[in-house]
Amino acid sequence: MTSNRCNKNGETVVTQSNQLSEKARFIEHVLNKTIDLNRSRQQSIIRQLNRHEFKPDPVKQWKDEQKRKELEMCGEANLTEDEEEEENDGYNYLVGMALIELNNNNVIKLRDESKAKKKELNILKGKEWFDLYEEDLKTFLDAQEKKESKVNFIGKKNEKRRQIIDNDDEPEVVVKKKKEK
Repeated sequence: MTSNRCNKNGETVVTQSNQLSEKARFIEHVLNKTIDLNRSRQQSIIRQLNRHEFKPDPVKQWKDEQKRKELEMCGEANLTEDEEEEENDGYNYLVGMALIELNNNNVIKLRDESKAKKKELNILKGKEWFDLYEEDLKTFLDAQEKKESKVNFIGKKNEKRRQIIDNDDEPEVVVKKKKEK
């Protein structure tokens, strides 16, 4: 039995993988000229994306869904959004890509990243809740230890400064006078 965290992280990994796959597919369509970005208005580009069955940003949708669920739990779920504006924003992850990214090498890179995310998901699915708990605990303790050592280091520096300032036996500064000729 996998944990709720695994499901949440699994959803995150799936949405990231989907986003990477969609980006790679978009670049392929642009390179094959089945999607024309030249002198096209945003609405025209969005129609082309819909025709080729591109999905709005999966990561943004997932985050919005999580936020909506969180607000629902707090009893604040009465949010109204302009759907047309949201639809246009949903494709920014594709149409907002830099021109330099629209190449075959980037397609390969994005496909590889998507495969890596899928492998990560399979590893995550294979773990039990207590394994995930142990990993989280170790990560937390490591971060806490790092933070404490940083605070201790700063504290020691300040302690040395205080010792120097508080020390009554401070060396006197001697100013040498120039010899007159």
